[in-house]
Amino acid sequence: MTDIHKHLPKILKLVRTTFEAAPRVLNVETLALLAQEIHTRLLEALPGSYGVARSSLTHTASTTSLPIDIVLYDKLHSEDNRLTANQYALKSVLAVIQLCPTMEEAGLREAVEAIASVKALRPYRPIPLATQAVSDLSTRVEKIPKQALPIGIILSRRGATDKAHRQEDTESLSLRLYTLITEQPLALRPDYLFALDDALYYRNPAFDGRVLTGHETGLYREPDHPNFPDCYVCKERFFRQHFFYRHLCARCGDLNYARRSQQADLRGFVAVVTGARVRIGYAAALKLLRAGASVIVTTRFPHDAAGRYVREPDYAQWCERLDIYGLDLRYLPGIERFTQYVATHYGHLDILINNAAQTVRRPPAYYAHLLPFEMQPYAALPALLQVVLRNEQLLLAPANDSSNHALQVPETMPFTLSTSSPSHSSAAFSQLSIMASDERIDPQHFPPDRYDESGQQLDLRPDNSWTKRLEQLAMPEILETQLINSIAPTMLIQQFQPLLARHQHAGASIINVSSIEGQFASMKTGVHPHSNMAKAALNMLTLTIATDLARQGIYINSVDPGWISQQVPYAHRIPDEKIPLDEIDAAARICDLIFQTAQCGQSEYGKFWKDYLIASW
Repeated sequence: MTDIHKHLPKILKLVRTTFEAAPRVLNVETLALLAQEIHTRLLEALPGSYGVARSSLTHTASTTSLPIDIVLYDKLHSEDNRLTANQYALKSVLAVIQLCPTMEEAGLREAVEAIASVKALRPYRPIPLATQAVSDLSTRVEKIPKQALPIGIILSRRGATDKAHRQEDTESLSLRLYTLITEQPLALRPDYLFALDDALYYRNPAFDGRVLTGHETGLYREPDHPNFPDCYVCKERFFRQHFFYRHLCARCGDLNYARRSQQADLRGFVAVVTGARVRIGYAAALKLLRAGASVIVTTRFPHDAAGRYVREPDYAQWCERLDIYGLDLRYLPGIERFTQYVATHYGHLDILINNAAQTVRRPPAYYAHLLPFEMQPYAALPALLQVVLRNEQLLLAPANDSSNHALQVPETMPFTLSTSSPSHSSAAFSQLSIMASDERIDPQHFPPDRYDESGQQLDLRPDNSWTKRLEQLAMPEILETQLINSIAPTMLIQQFQPLLARHQHAGASIINVSSIEGQFASMKTGVHPHSNMAKAALNMLTLTIATDLARQGIYINSVDPGWISQQVPYAHRIPDEKIPLDEIDAAARICDLIFQTAQCGQSEYGKFWKDYLIASW
């Protein structure tokens, strides 16, 4: 009996193993011999009601497809399957398989066009939608919709003579395949495409019977997940492994990948991003710059920040729109001076991202390696760095303020700080000892020239405040965390409010970068209460002032950027590949509402956002 639903796994396995065992160099003749070998094996393995051929297909309208390597048809369907020596009637065909012995562009396109020529023989019949929600696990047993017949399948391998794309990573290959597949109209695309040497495959997203959103890629890594993990975003169990996200189901993975590369036209926008030297803030600033905005970045270490931005390959395209300022958010007079300076020199503000935060406090020794570079005077810096630090020289340094008693540099410092540069002041703050533990540092905890994945000093301390309960926390750290995580953002919003009200576009955006630690709806375990309460305070600020700000066209929201890093002591870290998201994903979540406001002219406000959706406080 011909049951393509039942026999498809066996068919694919047999074709794959035979193709993979073949030589990597296949010309027209040897490919024909390979197809014939596969025909013979299929006829031996399948019920006698199946027919296998290498031919073109035709329709009653006398249109003909391109030649197909493997045609599987139902011999019992009718007596006129074979019209000529090289043609079969479309109505009896169940599946068509094209072998592609190369991953080069031309060869893949020929295979896709061959399948499209078969699909074009029959008027498009939409695959019906499921009458109830479809879980990922429910699709483990493939149910081929009759509207999809004949199924179009491509199997491809990297040929021995392939030159282009030999060092291609999975993401690059996925995008290339997606571009090739989507060159065809939806009705003419293949249903499966297997890149055998790259452990990657495409599957028709319409097979699941869900409403298509336009984000679907249909691309997956092999093998499928054996243990059916929970999706990081929707929490449903899944088994197909998204081509980019290992911890997201296909639907969430495709949506997140689409948002990851989302853009908007932000030319003429002015943005302030705090804490934009590394990680989330850095990625968010880059997104805004590449969208055309002018971006004001704050950090305690502006020279180091400039050195990071200058290494971006497209630095020359946006460096004139980037200004970096040294600012320590623990020093409130410095914040006031900064906001006054921005108001005087920039005229209006369209975007404020309160990203800077202290989750785990680091002692002075952690930052000591940054000081020599931060000490260098502006004139001694490379010209490329001077471009983005040019306006910082106009900002009066806190060190020149005689009332700044907090900036008294200890006599034990192995260098002398000039007070002629603002960056010296913000960097010098990092070397102030405010806790007894700051002086009791084991040098082995901060090994020289060893850095983490973000290029920051490796911290090998056996414990930190992330695992401490209230009675174990030092009061200076509790106070610092409130200053940086909630008081400083409050002050920035208050003092920038008139500037934001003068926005030059459809509306101004304030994003308070929060976390689930600040959610009352999220279970708490008793550790790091100071961080939790600071983020909760930030969320309450968002909720309280949102309506008033919206009347001025200023839209404020709190955004959880997602799980991208580990705060636990180094010895307790899990493998990095278990972290579901990265800095670009976090930045995409932060910038999503900004892009929506710029594109649509209206935005939600006064909400807590997680994974692009409104979440409970």
